[in-house]
Amino acid sequence: MRALLTTVVLVACCAAAGCGSSGKRTDNCAAFSACGGNIVGTWNYVSGCATFMSATCPDEHTMTTPAPGAVATYTFGSDGTFTYTFSGGANETINYSLGCLSAVTDAGIPQACADVQSLYRMSVGQDAGSGSAQIASATCSAGQNQTCNCTLAFSSLPQQMQSGSYTISGNQLTITTPNAADPGTPTDYCVSGNRLTIHLVTDSGTSGVLTLTR
Repeated sequence: MRALLTTVVLVACCAAAGCGSSGKRTDNCAAFSACGGNIVGTWNYVSGCATFMSATCPDEHTMTTPAPGAVATYTFGSDGTFTYTFSGGANETINYSLGCLSAVTDAGIPQACADVQSLYRMSVGQDAGSGSAQIASATCSAGQNQTCNCTLAFSSLPQQMQSGSYTISGNQLTITTPNAADPGTPTDYCVSGNRLTIHLVTDSGTSGVLTLTR
């Protein structure tokens, strides 16, 4: 099971050169089409959706949004500088298919959901693996088409900041940070009015779309 704070994970992969872009849409995100555009300015994080691919769970989907009062901004300067800041909590919904839960139980979705909920609740108050983020609450219930839907609330994080530089080439954005071992990997992006979407793909098979507004 993955309990990921997508706001942190996806920006980290983008900025630390772990991501590229395949030009495809993610399974549970709105259709993505790269269009480029003027990215200069400060953008506020709205949501991040992701699809995790693995041999045992080919279709685990998540959607993460900032909790009320949380602040997450991405600033792209006209001089090529990049700054990311985040503080506050986050809420995450996770959708599992029955196949993803086969290691938990073989008694069907209702029991699998109950078992997964128990596992998450055992982690309440413990480090969730994203800095000092902790799961504050967890609820899981059976959904349509033999799925299990879990809603997690993450406790507030202390302010985090990451800075570096960025370049634009056509419809692709490349972010490089000082602690990255290699130059950033180009990712597709699109600016449409006051909306910015960034399509990310990690080497491990995670595909996601960040949505920001200004």
